[in-house]
Amino acid sequence: MILKVFMEADANENGTIEREELKTIMNAISADTLSDEQLDTMFAETDTDEDGSVDYGEWVAWVFEDKELTVQMLGEEYANEVKAKAYKPASGETLYVPESKAKARLLLREDQTFSYVSSFSARFSEGVQGTYSREGQQITVSPTHFGEFSDIGNAEEPSLVFTLTLGDQPLTGKNEGCFSMTVPEDVENCWLDC
Repeated sequence: MILKVFMEADANENGTIEREELKTIMNAISADTLSDEQLDTMFAETDTDEDGSVDYGEWVAWVFEDKELTVQMLGEEYANEVKAKAYKPASGETLYVPESKAKARLLLREDQTFSYVSSFSARFSEGVQGTYSREGQQITVSPTHFGEFSDIGNAEEPSLVFTLTLGDQPLTGKNEGCFSMTVPEDVENCWLDC
């Protein structure tokens, strides 16, 4: 029921609820129309990480206003997992940002597995999971699982395997701790682009 309401509220299907989407759903389920001030207060209470959108974990926590119940419903690992935007790589992990899609993130692990999200407001567990092989700065990624907020794409015959070029210099500024990566120019309507 809670997931259904969340998915109905997420009109643009990006895995999060923005302020206007919250306004639409709250006005649909409430007998009274919310004022802008009421909506701003509600959104601020719900968007606990202050990134401008409400993800499913924040939604559940807000609905129940109970951290323990949220953990019980979502599981401790998911309830406590940070969004890709705030993720700090563990030992043996490297984080990459595509030059052509600044909000996407690719997480490579030493065990030759990866996680990819096309929007840093998602958690890595919600994105694409797979394996990769590496030769120098080139990696070939092969997805094995598409998470709740990932998409295979809508090309007629989508290609799932891609070769990417990894940068070797750390980025600075808002992407500090990450490295750049280049996605082939012809990548459209696929899981790397959705």
